[in-house]
Amino acid sequence: MKSISLQELSERLAANNVNQPEIGLEEKIALGTFSAIFLLQCLEAAGVFTLRMEPRSYEIRARNPSFSKY
Repeated sequence: MKSISLQELSERLAANNVNQPEIGLEEKIALGTFSAIFLLQCLEAAGVFTLRMEPRSYEIRARNPSFSKY
């Protein structure tokens, strides 16, 4: 997959009526403070239309030992 710069991503988002300056994008991405909708908008702007996710095995541990394991 080809990578794109933050400037290019910002321009592509603007073309899709999502106004997010380059500086704001960098902050959102670095902090991880964005919604799922924004993630999908970024993927679309980057030209990603198929997303494949592999199943993973998770072990859930309760913070309180009195809780049962799921």
